[in-house]
Amino acid sequence: MNEDDIKKFITKKVQRYDDWTIGITENPKNRKDGHGNPKRWHKLRASSESVARRIEKHFISKGMKGGTGGGKDPNYVYFFKNE
Repeated sequence: MNEDDIKKFITKKVQRYDDWTIGITENPKNRKDGHGNPKRWHKLRASSESVARRIEKHFISKGMKGGTGGGKDPNYVYFFKNE
């Protein structure tokens, strides 16, 4: 997905940014397991690593929890509700 489509999708799903965590990864299943298999989990494949990193930075600046990292070739953006 392109950057604008991913941003729109996330914006539609999230009401309060501080209730959610965002990250990027090369392996969504491992990250989901690492976060304790959250129920409200979403993953989207970005068109490139640089797009994924920009999206992550954008939503962290809006108040989502998360940090930089993501592995060797992180082209998935994931987000989940903190419960």
